[in-house]
Amino acid sequence: MIRVLLADDEPLALRGLSLRLAEYSDVEIVAKAANGTTACEAINLHQPDAVFLDVDMPGLKGTEVARMLHQSGQPEVIFISAYPEYAIEAFEVSALDYLVKPVSCIRLKETISRLRERLNTDNKTPQYLTIKDSGCIDKVHFNSIDYINAAGDYMVIHAGSKTYVHRSTMTRLLDALGDDHFIRIHRSTVIAISRLQSYEAGSHGDGYVILNNGQRLRCSRSYKRDIESLL
Repeated sequence: MIRVLLADDEPLALRGLSLRLAEYSDVEIVAKAANGTTACEAINLHQPDAVFLDVDMPGLKGTEVARMLHQSGQPEVIFISAYPEYAIEAFEVSALDYLVKPVSCIRLKETISRLRERLNTDNKTPQYLTIKDSGCIDKVHFNSIDYINAAGDYMVIHAGSKTYVHRSTMTRLLDALGDDHFIRIHRSTVIAISRLQSYEAGSHGDGYVILNNGQRLRCSRSYKRDIESLL
């Protein structure tokens, strides 16, 4: 299931997009927002897989919201606007697509297909980890994870401002996550490839990986070549 959030200050446009998306059985609208500020709040609360953002909204503009999301690496962004001239600015923040109002059924179908491919929802592997802690159950979406480090028999999962403790081995956890989107930088540390920003060489063959949120993590010599190949 693809969880999406819609943000548009025009009620009719919001309703029209909702009706079109209702035709897709694998798309769930988890929240709607009428401006950029409430969109940010709803994104933090619901952690959607993708957001449909109107470019020109009161308060924070859609492009401003997207820049904030781009820094954290998630979710996927699809812009919607009546003005095609904003497209260049939209793709500068790595938008998945840019839809011009009124949104046609054909273009929306293309966007959903592209979104499915990006999120790889056609395979049968769950796109989230189920974590049990103190009687509570959390579902942590893969695309929200920044990095993971080991602490004995537990894995500490860092996802934005949240931290989860999960009883597992690193090998078992990597098998669940898949190596297409995550990479080991140390025997006790794994990072999301999408969060990788740069690498700093050390003095003894090792170094440090810098994530796009500014986090600096040690990279051992045996994984240095794998990281350098991604940059």
